Amino acid sequence: MQKALELGELAALAELAHWMKGSAGTTGFQPLVTPAAELQQAAESGQRADCERLMQCLQGWIEQVEVPA
Repeated sequence: MQKALELGELAALAELAHWMKGSAGTTGFQPLVTPAAELQQAAESGQRADCERLMQCLQGWIEQVEVPA
């Protein structure tokens, strides 16, 4: 997702955000659902600044995920 944003490939970013939204919802990672949905919408609308902000938000949530050993 970060690479797509860096390259300005917002259509690809929207697709990945859509995937993340669905996967997060299916697997119970609810805090990721809303920012992923908002990222998808921002990318589809070409709002790069919003995409950058939402990517930071998602990254913050992702960093909090603990994977059991």
